[in-house]
Amino acid sequence: MTTTKELLELLKQDEGLTLEFKDSRIFSDSFKLATILTAFANAEGGILLVGIKDDKSIEGMTAKKGHEEHIMNIASDKCDPSLTPKFQKVSIAEKGDIYVIRVLERQGPYHAVKTKGGYKFFIRVGSTVREMPPSELSIGERGVEISVGSGWAKFWSWLGRKILYKFYRRLDVNIIKFQIGLVIVSSLLIVAPILLMFRIEDGEVVVLSYPLWALFALATSLITGAIFFDWVSYTPRTKCPECKSYFSFHAARKWVFEKRTVKEELEEEWKTRTLKRCEKCGYETLGKLTYESVSIE
Repeated sequence: MTTTKELLELLKQDEGLTLEFKDSRIFSDSFKLATILTAFANAEGGILLVGIKDDKSIEGMTAKKGHEEHIMNIASDKCDPSLTPKFQKVSIAEKGDIYVIRVLERQGPYHAVKTKGGYKFFIRVGSTVREMPPSELSIGERGVEISVGSGWAKFWSWLGRKILYKFYRRLDVNIIKFQIGLVIVSSLLIVAPILLMFRIEDGEVVVLSYPLWALFALATSLITGAIFFDWVSYTPRTKCPECKSYFSFHAARKWVFEKRTVKEELEEEWKTRTLKRCEKCGYETLGKLTYESVSIE
């Protein structure tokens, strides 16, 4: 709890790494408020004093019932992972009310601000708030970095993306139609050889005989279909926001944090965050925190 005397001592200080002054207009800018809160958490924690003017004089704000709930909603809904700041009202006689909002330093992943354009990360640098690029953030992630795939899996996905991109570029269709077409073609390449190699006669399955070259062609069709069907999972679901490329935008690094148990299936899931990078234009972004089943060695 902050006493009146301690609050007045804070007002003698200048804004810095762990201290920020704002007047009541901050309540009308939820993005700016979320930015300040996450920036504190991503640095060393800090105190936000609401009800203070730029010249450090007390604004004369009157506390309202909904203010605390508004701040807590922003900390919960606008921040990922959510924040739980400590809120306190301190009244200064004949001058007004001041809110003391304390934010603790993060203990896990970086806190992001949710925006329509994605997740943005901010950090406190002295008395300023600076947006952090993913390449800098990834250095300080307080999780365990894991591989986004084994050596063979990386090569296989890389090969799949390269080959599929050649078809995609020539067909010049949207990605959904391309995925549907790929599933249909893969299915036909698998089903057709099976139908040609077997026949049902008098309730029994009969294996048909073919020349060696025909068997080779059927086997090639079956294997090709299986490969393309497996590569369906490598077709991208999101495109690079900068260059709009699909096949160049993919996961580059991944971190895991705490785990949870899924009661229904008694399986373990880990909270993860993935860094995506575009090989074409170099754009990078850290995705939202999500739970998934991953292999932890």
